[in-house]
Amino acid sequence: MHDIGKVGIPDRILLKPGPLTPEEFEIMKTHTTLGYQAIVRAEAIPPSARLMAVADVYDALISRRVYKPPFTHEEACQVIAQGRGQHFDPDVADAFADIHATFRAIAQQFQDEAPPPYERLASAATDGSV
Repeated sequence: MHDIGKVGIPDRILLKPGPLTPEEFEIMKTHTTLGYQAIVRAEAIPPSARLMAVADVYDALISRRVYKPPFTHEEACQVIAQGRGQHFDPDVADAFADIHATFRAIAQQFQDEAPPPYERLASAATDGSV
């Protein structure tokens, strides 16, 4: 339910295995707006969903995707701070700012060890080991 707006993104983009074109990426970015429009007024959004919104965005930003490299922890914190009161409940964004170091520690504990297969192949191709 936290990414409900993705139902409005064409499958050819949502399920694309490789990097997105700039046009596809612009379409992908609309999923947050589409999702928000599918939900009633902000006051009706349960507190658990407000918390999940910040956690989900943080995870998405610091995670490697086929269409983008991961953001640093600091960059992710800046994006969340900039979204305070617009995309995120101000109280939740403030609470995140207070405990951001805990988010970083948890993310480091569960981060992916190996790069995705396509990156291993690209690396092997450039270093001549293929």
